[in-house]
Amino acid sequence: MKKMTPIVAVVASLLALPCAAQTEDTMRLPSDRLACLVRPTKLPQAKPQHEYDRRTGFMRVKLRFTQADAPPQVEMLHAMADPAMQSEVQRYLRGYRLPCLSANDPAVEAVQEFDLATQRVDGEVAPLASETFAKQCVVLPPEPLTLKSSTYLRKTRNVMRASIRFEGDGQQAPTVNFAFSNGDASLENLVRNHISRYRMPCRTATDPVYESTQSFHFYRGDVSRSVLKRDEFTMQEYLASVTDNTKLTGHFDLNTMACPFQVNVMLQQPFLANAITEIGEPNPNRAPLLQWMAKLPLKFMVDKDQAQDLFGTQIKVSLPCSVLKLDPSPQTAMSS
Repeated sequence: MKKMTPIVAVVASLLALPCAAQTEDTMRLPSDRLACLVRPTKLPQAKPQHEYDRRTGFMRVKLRFTQADAPPQVEMLHAMADPAMQSEVQRYLRGYRLPCLSANDPAVEAVQEFDLATQRVDGEVAPLASETFAKQCVVLPPEPLTLKSSTYLRKTRNVMRASIRFEGDGQQAPTVNFAFSNGDASLENLVRNHISRYRMPCRTATDPVYESTQSFHFYRGDVSRSVLKRDEFTMQEYLASVTDNTKLTGHFDLNTMACPFQVNVMLQQPFLANAITEIGEPNPNRAPLLQWMAKLPLKFMVDKDQAQDLFGTQIKVSLPCSVLKLDPSPQTAMSS
């Protein structure tokens, strides 16, 4: 970690706004509508055939929600389970509902893992980016967002993450909410007014909703900022950077995930979970692993000032072909 001292500056990094010269990186956003997911109370079960039953019961499924009052479409991505186990999981998934999904929303996709042999049957549902990707025509205002004075900056470090939603035709202004902000109301209004001038001229009124996020950083001129000395890590190095990494638990077979592969990790802790996107062709089999990685607390994001300086920074992590088995012990295991 090293320090640098800038003048009063505004840094805006755009995600999923891919058509302006100011854009840094683009990604399709996973939907947060899975927060309203309703699941059956009766979990899937598999009764052992006998005392020495050693059946494998692992399944990874892809879910696609298109209606609030209907079950998801189910695609079996990976299955090492007998037909009876698969049928039991299918029965359970038919009870899923997403009541907050509105008629104008794009389909919501997710991945979930089950292992009936080990009774891992109610795991997290990992969201996927929508396959419906809007036409790439976001146009930003010609004037950059700047501060005429430092009176807006009540704090030395001001960071915020704006959630931007386009619907309607190409002349309609987007709606703006803040997923995280430590700025005051005047600074938020400045950012909100700036974003209200964004447009998507190629949109029609029937196009699906298009959502994106944007990070903003504002600093006083006398503040020293923390930056990372490196931005590329192996998976072992990433795990070594996790706080209390000897207590990690997890079991992931990367060999089933089109390995080797790389991901970008956008640092947002401790304010939000880190945002992880795949480099190259995405693969839904990776979703549970990436959701797990996003929540791992990183050592260099513990200090509050340092975390605010690094908010929005991207690092690259390379994942090999291996089986990752983590148990609370002095060492983590990663075998080829």
